Amino acid sequence: IARDFELDYNPDGTIKGGYILDGRGAMNPVGGSALIVPPAPFLIDQDIYVDAELVKNPADLSVLGAFVLSKFGLISTAGPLSASFINNTLKGVPNFGFNIARDLELSIDVNSGGVIGVYVLDGFGGIHAGGSAPKIHDAPFFGFDVARDLELLRNAPQD
Repeated sequence: IARDFELDYNPDGTIKGGYILDGRGAMNPVGGSALIVPPAPFLIDQDIYVDAELVKNPADLSVLGAFVLSKFGLISTAGPLSASFINNTLKGVPNFGFNIARDLELSIDVNSGGVIGVYVLDGFGGIHAGGSAPKIHDAPFFGFDVARDLELLRNAPQD
């Protein structure tokens, strides 16, 4: 039950492999990507996970872990991420309690390249910021479950 695919990069920016998120929580490595240990919770009989985002070391692009979003808004972790990093990054993110969470994106600090927060998109179009992620104002609210994906544009220095 594949739900998401995330690319994994070598330090020079070439693609090393990737990870396929299973709806039950497994982050399956493909290509040259390493297994993320410890894994996110694996629920053998429940198809609840909808998205994953890799937490990478900004210096060499190595995978430090991952955040995994359930359709209820609960975010689980994979990999040896510290409790303080997890708590600071996810602070303020709602747990909806019903099937409405659709997408997860990381908020990246423009100076350090590190993760400072997250965004959760709900099916109604609401964008919920967590951690130190800047709030997104004026997001559309559709009033019915049609939103599916959120993508962030990041400013890059001009050459």
